Amino acid sequence: MARFSSRYHQSEETTDLQSSVEEFAHQIEKLPFIDGVLVKEQRLRPQALLLNEVKVGHSLGRVATGYIILRNSENATVYDGRGGLGDATDHIKLRATAETTVTLWVF
Repeated sequence: MARFSSRYHQSEETTDLQSSVEEFAHQIEKLPFIDGVLVKEQRLRPQALLLNEVKVGHSLGRVATGYIILRNSENATVYDGRGGLGDATDHIKLRATAETTVTLWVF
């Protein structure tokens, strides 16, 4: 996400407005899920994999702290792999109760 940058204005009203917007933008930047990536249409096939875990790749460049399921093609529950999401900087580990395709926001 692009960071908010201040600009100089001669108008006091514009400067006040900019200060308010900057404060709001900094609050948004602090939310843990803002710095994330979209992972589209990841197929989870639990019965075909050891321990029913699937490695879902992401490009965060750091260990993920969580995920939000945006789409789920089947009536399946998706949850963390054994030991949580893992400590890899390029993927998370997930399990599902049935074969499904999901779109995730990984953060």
